[in-house]
Amino acid sequence: MILELKNISHKLDDFELKDINLSIAKGEYHVLLGPSGAGKSVLLNLIAGFYTNHIGTILLNSIDISNFSPQKRNVSILFQDLALFPHLNVYDNIAFPLKIKKISKIILNDEVEKYLEITEISNLKYRRIQDLSGGEKQRVAIARCLVSGADLLLLDEPLTAVDTQLRYSLRQLLKSIHRLGKTIVHVTHDLKETKDLADKISVINKGQIVESGTYADIFNHPKSVFTADFNNSKNCFRVDHKNSKLLQIGELRIDLGNVFMPDQGGCSVFFAPEDVLINDSQDYENSNAFLAEVVSVSKNGNVVQIELYAGVSIFSEMSFDSFAQRNINIGGKVRITLDTKKIKLITI
Repeated sequence: MILELKNISHKLDDFELKDINLSIAKGEYHVLLGPSGAGKSVLLNLIAGFYTNHIGTILLNSIDISNFSPQKRNVSILFQDLALFPHLNVYDNIAFPLKIKKISKIILNDEVEKYLEITEISNLKYRRIQDLSGGEKQRVAIARCLVSGADLLLLDEPLTAVDTQLRYSLRQLLKSIHRLGKTIVHVTHDLKETKDLADKISVINKGQIVESGTYADIFNHPKSVFTADFNNSKNCFRVDHKNSKLLQIGELRIDLGNVFMPDQGGCSVFFAPEDVLINDSQDYENSNAFLAEVVSVSKNGNVVQIELYAGVSIFSEMSFDSFAQRNINIGGKVRITLDTKKIKLITI
């Protein structure tokens, strides 16, 4: 692991990070995902060394850097406000970290030219910062982070301040940087960014990591009600079960079979869209088989998502090949089944 956080806690005014444990592998693109005020940027600043007096250990390449100054951590951070020097041109902004290290002019120039090319701003190298667009400033700031050669690149909401078109081009740039083998920790509340960029995701809420995993883990199989609500998970329903094995959701009366049920209180029921099966046969014997109306069909690559209505909206997913073999039409009726083994109860 390139980065390990062990039992990190930190109090900042009336906010507190609580017992953060996180491991990030070399070359991994790790997204810290959560709402505003969740503690994402606080955690990033702790890793960078701008906040001190925390409890716990921060290891970088197995070295305890908990008490290192920011300059000695071999970490580079891109702030939301970019922190570019307005009195320096593009070239000199990018060269600044190397000038501090007193790198020779020949090596400095080679490195600056290299990252001007990678970030596709070679034509801007003598341009004044105030004459750049928002997207161009982002690229300059990214190039300045990269030229330092740090082991770890930290990005604090790097795409928030740019419009949709620029956001796409900058995501492509971050992907290309990741392909160079860079280890990246990226803070965001944007689900699109997360889906497009992340190898792994850690969901943060109220100063705690709620859960970590891949995109499929977090978005298709959430372990907490917060995660399901935050990422707008399909097919997640709040229910009052009263220790019953039969759950009523809209017109669906779901037999939970051997699914564990807590003794009291409410919970949320979740089933992934790929586990909502649309059947060709009319399986009326299955207790979890229902008739539903097809509301909409959307295609994304080789995946087709079908919105259905049976008193509540539910969603099914299948491959395009499977969809093409079925007679599924908007406004038509289909028979769906749920496998009780795939139904998940979320109580946290």
